[in-house]
Order: sequence, then structure tokens, then C-alpha cells
Amino acid sequence: MKVRKNMKKKIIIAITILGLLAALLVSCTKSTSTPSTPTGESSTPVNTSTLTTTASTPVTSPLGTTSGTLKSGLPLSITEPTDSATINGDTVNVQGTTTPGATVSVNDNVVTADSTGAFSTNVNLDAGPNAIDVIATDDNNNQGEVLLMVNAMPTTSTTLGASQGTLPLTVTSPIDSATLSTSTVTVQGRTTPGATVTVNGNSDVADANGNFSIDVSLDNGPNAIDVIATDDSGNQGEVLLMVNDTSGS
Repeated sequence: MKVRKNMKKKIIIAITILGLLAALLVSCTKSTSTPSTPTGESSTPVNTSTLTTTASTPVTSPLGTTSGTLKSGLPLSITEPTDSATINGDTVNVQGTTTPGATVSVNDNVVTADSTGAFSTNVNLDAGPNAIDVIATDDNNNQGEVLLMVNAMPTTSTTLGASQGTLPLTVTSPIDSATLSTSTVTVQGRTTPGATVTVNGNSDVADANGNFSIDVSLDNGPNAIDVIATDDSGNQGEVLLMVNDTSGS
């Protein structure tokens, strides 16, 4: 009887030990297959790449072209000219400040900011609207960018409304310095029959009587209308007009 009791006791102990071993084996298996994550930390990989920040709210100039601060990775301020300024002449001096020693690109001109961060350079302008793109870059390739729109009035060497060149050209509509309340205007006139007439990039061919009629879009505010007629021999005539559009006012 005593032997049977001892046997039962040994069996219970053996079962208990086997149960503990099984539990320990399961725990080890889970620990090996699932990496632990410290409390309060995310297991998501961290992206360490550098992003360039751009302004989310661009400024729209009265000329209808997006302008203002485009990229703000480096301090950059333009003191002259102001956005949407009217410039008398065919050049303008662009002045501003940025990080000292930064390289500043102004359209096709490249200058270096002095020890105070100031820079200055002259830019050539065409008659009418002009974009002035200013980009400052430091040694670490950080950049700041400002886009300005200015309106250039012709120099004294070009007479508004008068025909220039060797080809006869007359613009009958619109008249120079007209104020218009529409976003488009039909430019009409007369030149040599068959000549190609270009008005602000839009082209057509004069009819058998030399008449032409070309529609062009206008921006709110001052607009230059440049009419160029060219015949088959390369002779040209040009008339430059300035009109003011008030449709967006």
C-alpha cells in the first residue's frame, strides 16, 4: 500500500515538471520569433532624408503672374524693385540681402553677397511685363527664391505708336495708351500683303490687301502690345503700343 502511494507521488511530480518544461519552451519560442519593442518607442523606421520646404501660399501679382516668395530655405529679401513696379527704361538694378557670401542668381546674372549679405546687379528688361527670378544659394546648398514681376516702359529710342523698320506697318486698333475693360483685345492694322504679323507671340498672315486682325490676351494693369510684320525678304516693321486693362479692378 505504501509502495502505491509513493508511485502516485512520483507520477504527479513528473507531470508537474513536464508541464513546467512545456511552458518554458513555449515562452522561449515566442521570445525568439517576436523582437521586443521598448516601451514608448515606435517600431516604424525613421526617414532621415532632408526635404526642401516651399511656401504653400504664393502671391499673385496685379500682372496676373504668380510672384512673391517661392522657396524659403534661406533668408532672402529684395529691396529694389518692388513687385509689380513700373520701370522707365530697359534695365533695372536689383538689390537685396541674404546670407553673407551666398551666391545670388538674378535671371542670367550671378553675383556674391558681401560680408553684410547685401547684393546688387543690373538686369535687362523687355518692353512690357518682365519676370525677375532671384535665387540665393549658400555653401550647404540651402536656397531662397523670390520671383518678381515688373512692367518696363520703352526707352526714348522707341517711339510709342510709331512704326519702326523698313516695312510699312500701321496699327489701327487699339490706339496707344488706351484704357480697356476686357481681358482680350483684337489688334488690327495694315502692312504689306502676305507679310507675317506677330503680336505678343500670336501670328497671322496679312491678307491680299495687307489687312490683319489678331486677338491677344491682356493682364490686369499696364500691357505692352508689340506688333512685328516680316515679309519674305526679311524686311520688318514694328509698332509698340501700351494699353491699360482695368477688367480685373
